[in-house]
Amino acid sequence: MDTIISPDYYYVLTVAGQSNAMAYGEGLPLPDREDAPHPRIKQLARFAHTHPGGPSCHFNDIIPLTHCPHDVQDMQGYHHPLATNHQ
Repeated sequence: MDTIISPDYYYVLTVAGQSNAMAYGEGLPLPDREDAPHPRIKQLARFAHTHPGGPSCHFNDIIPLTHCPHDVQDMQGYHHPLATNHQ
């Protein structure tokens, strides 16, 4: 069954806590068959793109929760010095 049915209601869950509640940096993307965003799991946008190199979005847009969740603190500029910008 590949049909997406609009739900009658949504659950809103808050992820709060120390940095290890979400982790720092960008998670490694896996192939879509293993790590595709679930169509009913969303997040509020905090940055200009849904994920590095992804489609553009605006602050507080409801976007898919991808391998790179948006956090209040913008960590996109921080990465290992040997990593490229897209890793």
